[in-house]
Amino acid sequence: MVPKAIASERPTRKTAMKPMSMKRLIAFFAATVLLSATSFAQEIAISNTTLETCQGFLVDTGLSAGDYGPDEDITMTVCPEAPETIITLYWALANLGPGDILQIFDGPDDTAPLLGTYIEYEAQGLELFASEDNPTGCLTLHFTSDGAGEGSFVAEMSCGYPCERPFAIVESGEPVPHLACPGEEITFDASNSTVADNFEIVSWEWDFGDDNTSSTGPVVSHSFDTPGAYNVQLSIADNNITDDDPDGCSNNNLIDHLVLVSTEPDWTGTSLDATICSGQLFDLEGVVNGVTYDSEPSGDFGGGLFIPDDQSQCFNAELTFTAFSPGAVVENANSDIVDFFINFEHSYMGDLTITFICPNGQSMAVHQQGGGGTNLGVPDQLDGTGPGTGWDYYWSPLATNGTWAENGGFGGQLAAGTYESAQPFSLLEGCPLNGTWQVEVCDAWAIDDGYIFEWNINFDPELYPEPVVFTPEFGMDCDSTSWDGPNIYDESEDCNDVTIVAVDSGTYTYSATNNFGCTYTNEVEVTVVDGPEVSIAEPSGYCGSPVELFGDVLNEQPGFNYSYDWTPADLVSGNGANVTVDGLTQDTVMTLTVSVTGGDLDNCEVTQNVEVDFLPPPNPVVGNELICPNDALDLVALNFTNEGLLETDYTYEWTFQDESVGSGAVYQATEEGYYEVLVSMVAPCTWTTTSQFTLEEDICELTIPNVISANNDAKNDAFIVDGLNSPRYDGSTIHIYNRWGQLVYTSNNFGKTSGWSPAPEEAAEGTYFYILGIARVDAELVINDVNGQTIDQGAGFKYINGSFTLVR
Repeated sequence: MVPKAIASERPTRKTAMKPMSMKRLIAFFAATVLLSATSFAQEIAISNTTLETCQGFLVDTGLSAGDYGPDEDITMTVCPEAPETIITLYWALANLGPGDILQIFDGPDDTAPLLGTYIEYEAQGLELFASEDNPTGCLTLHFTSDGAGEGSFVAEMSCGYPCERPFAIVESGEPVPHLACPGEEITFDASNSTVADNFEIVSWEWDFGDDNTSSTGPVVSHSFDTPGAYNVQLSIADNNITDDDPDGCSNNNLIDHLVLVSTEPDWTGTSLDATICSGQLFDLEGVVNGVTYDSEPSGDFGGGLFIPDDQSQCFNAELTFTAFSPGAVVENANSDIVDFFINFEHSYMGDLTITFICPNGQSMAVHQQGGGGTNLGVPDQLDGTGPGTGWDYYWSPLATNGTWAENGGFGGQLAAGTYESAQPFSLLEGCPLNGTWQVEVCDAWAIDDGYIFEWNINFDPELYPEPVVFTPEFGMDCDSTSWDGPNIYDESEDCNDVTIVAVDSGTYTYSATNNFGCTYTNEVEVTVVDGPEVSIAEPSGYCGSPVELFGDVLNEQPGFNYSYDWTPADLVSGNGANVTVDGLTQDTVMTLTVSVTGGDLDNCEVTQNVEVDFLPPPNPVVGNELICPNDALDLVALNFTNEGLLETDYTYEWTFQDESVGSGAVYQATEEGYYEVLVSMVAPCTWTTTSQFTLEEDICELTIPNVISANNDAKNDAFIVDGLNSPRYDGSTIHIYNRWGQLVYTSNNFGKTSGWSPAPEEAAEGTYFYILGIARVDAELVINDVNGQTIDQGAGFKYINGSFTLVR
């Protein structure tokens, strides 16, 4: 593990120029890049020695021509030649074979603290430097190789602290994407951005994506006036000022802080301004829908960069991508990256190292020296006189025709085309797609130069995101939508529709809040004018025949049209203000709606109600009565108390034995038989009914015995009053006492019993006394007893005292 204070990913040597926009699915960057690499500094092979320098390239023992040898064991110390500074080693290439190890110590020998142990590609892209606790500023390298001796490395040597990029972090108090309203002020806070120890961020360049920028500091506020999608970016730089970075060390990460600004809603379907009549009920409907925002994404790519003729350092050109989805990374480099492209001329291929570096510092060397004097393109052999002709070269993960070095030949030209990379593309897996990518060229030998005219990275088009599309959503309940205004009479369960009473003119505001937290309003102006004064005459009750309804407008005005509509319509016959209703089954409220058109009226409907009473048909009486001979019984045609009407509201036709016998509400019957009365309501009512009465002759004489023989011979075994079982005597009572005045039998409805027939053990022979209470009706009562026949008249109980003899 490399301590942060003494190791960093390779910085960008130059800052990116102003980006330019390109359309989606375009991964081509056509920047004309003139890279001059005239060599004067000699590359220095690792050896068992101490070296003082501030420039040049430290390479393996194979130099540019080949790999290091087997079984090497080399310890080398590199110190700064400038006073009061430190040595920095940037490992442009580290391709160690299996079993080969590179150790780096923070001091003048291998007893100093160990900075790190590296195998394979681990050191590539790292910039290792002496720590603050190392007063010498020197670094000591210990390299060992196994018996195979296959591998190579190149480290750029310089003095001073390297650029350790700051990292921009932005928060806005909401998850990303940040949902905002037009004009809403958003505070962007980058205070948590990180910077290398002992340095501070001194430059904050905000780009809000709406042609507005700010450089006021880590915390800024901004509002977006136009609906849409805005990708906020931040460039920061620290105070690590060097010749390579005169503006300080800058970040290369993109914050991709996406802000979605709500679109204005669509109010289609919401009620429009209206002029209506006073007194009417008027419905206002609210409808709101979010409007979809749909925008093609854009790709912002870095511009070209001139590379000077200076062999004291490696040269970098930058390319900045912003078109990908935030957080997207290279997952499978063999499919996500189509190829790397470079248009290049150079007179000596063997001294070059070409590396592509992604935004987080991961790197892949497509060429790591080798190939000797092979020419690239058509080089200018007279160094410094101008560029030659560049040829197109590609590195693809799908290529199978070998690397540059494997296809090179001394003095010849490397054919334009697609080649394999010297290092595997898998080294780039995990690289952020958005951010600053670099191509880095290190020319370790003098006396030759070259030029990069243009370069680019082609990504799989499927990696580019779909257009930014969003639709604000409005809830359909009262917490999201509502109406406000005067004289609101009723509202729907979801508060989208209301009914108002037209009293005064007013403004009604329909409000809707979407999931962005934005509240929008739509105003409806309702103008109230005088409406029709509707009158309805009091109707008669409904009793089987149609009832006339008379409506009228008392203040009709010329120039206006009046129409009339009665409801419930299925009960109405006729059109206009005057109609008839029929078929009622209960008390019914009839509604007359008068609609007025003309003038400036948009809607004018006034309603008036009237209740039509339902007079039900008379209910028939069905009677079964008993009548005593020579007696008379009153038959009443209806139960007038229940009907609620008078006898005079009906007519009556009585028949007996198919003959008409009467026309009054009551008929006095004197004979047994079947009686019928046709009851009709007086005009205009048409209800009729028929009441029926059946009369049977009753047993109206009572016979009280004076002796019983309770001997179980089925003859006169019980004390029974003959005739008392008639319904007219229901409830008659009896009390029987023995000679000593003891009560031996009682009943509260003696006529419905089988009489008194005591067992011998219950009653001995002898005389018994009774008190008989006869429940009378108001009719003649004939009583036969030991005293003869008695005829009685009257209502209520008739009490008779007597005695009888019990024998066995």
